[in-house]
Amino acid sequence: MFSVLFLSSCCIFTSQDCNCDSSDKDLSEAAQSWLAPYPEEELFIFEDTTGLLDTFVVTLSSEMVDCGGDECPAMCNVVTAKLASKTNNYSYSIVGENSFIRINVDTSLNASFSPESNKVIGNDHTTILFHDQFQWKGQSIHALEVKCPDGSNCSSNQEIQNLIISKDFGPIQFSTASGQKWEKTN
Repeated sequence: MFSVLFLSSCCIFTSQDCNCDSSDKDLSEAAQSWLAPYPEEELFIFEDTTGLLDTFVVTLSSEMVDCGGDECPAMCNVVTAKLASKTNNYSYSIVGENSFIRINVDTSLNASFSPESNKVIGNDHTTILFHDQFQWKGQSIHALEVKCPDGSNCSSNQEIQNLIISKDFGPIQFSTASGQKWEKTN
């Protein structure tokens, strides 16, 4: 009993007792590079296959949040780029924290990506793919594709069903639940 109590309380006096790094954490350079295309109030213009145009506006925020837990307290810088359509009810966000990027469309379509290891993490409703040679407008680019593998698995109030973002250009393509396909024009 005594040894169990001792092992589970190694951090009672200081976080250094557990070899914990409680220093504040900034975004990794790799994660920052995926957020670079999203300056505050940037406009992204999309055109669908019928010629309709839509503009997305970026709202950028940054905050320090507790990310170390009780035994190893630390603060992490979390940067969020929220993109919202000016015309339609479409929105999503790109969130950078530590060395990860998260893409959130809603609670069912979301995924994480580690740019340092190219590791992707989806969920039951999400497929995420990293493309290191994605072809777009005659260029080979790094891109993430986040999609609902089966539309019935996505939430009924979710408009965006498939989203492709580029490390260099930000969002480049998306499609909706109604089947509309949109591509970035600027």
